[in-house]
Order: sequence, then C-alpha cells, then structure tokens
Amino acid sequence: MIKAVNTISIKKGFADNIIEKFRELKGIKNAPGFLGLEIWKLENGQEHDEVKVCSSWEKREDFEAWTNSDAFKARHKHLKKDGEATDKPQTGPVIKAELTVFSVPIQHSAEPVV
Repeated sequence: MIKAVNTISIKKGFADNIIEKFRELKGIKNAPGFLGLEIWKLENGQEHDEVKVCSSWEKREDFEAWTNSDAFKARHKHLKKDGEATDKPQTGPVIKAELTVFSVPIQHSAEPVV
C-alpha cells in the first residue's frame, strides 16, 4: 500500500473553499487500486492555511495510472507540472502544492469495542 499526500499551501482564510471541492469524489472513486481519501486541515497556521489531500492506493502503479488519467488531468488542469497554480497567488487562493508519496510498511487498525 502507498499513501500519496498533496500538501496545498493556501492564502489565509481560504482552506474551507479548497476542502469543499473534495466533499464529493468524482473520477478517483472508481480508479483501480483506490482505497480511500482523507483531507487534513492544519490548525493554527501562522502565515498561510494548509490542506493535505491524502489518498491511499493498493500500489504505486495504481496511483500513477490515476495521475495519468483523463479524469485526473481534467480535475487538475489549473496546476502546472511543478505544482504551482497557473493563476498567480494574487488572483487565486492556492500558493503552491507539493506531492509526497509514502509506502506503508506497517499498519494497525483499532479493534472493535464490544
């Protein structure tokens, strides 16, 4: 399993606008190997807001297939390849985005309480 974490730096006060875009999943929910998505919001950011979009995948190849898909490209057409917004920070809320991919060598789940 892998986790892909897209860290999005956002102008102060705009994090909820970005988060709302993930309220309903579009093409990703049907992507082969997709296991789930979490959105994390930084608490008490000083200079800017920060949101982490964390997706889980069966294997890296599944994630790479998603990022090369037409559905992904349509959802991310506002970004350049380096993760910077095509609209400059003065006109849009996204300052930059940075992708990090992690393997998951160990995972524990909570046991049900009876």
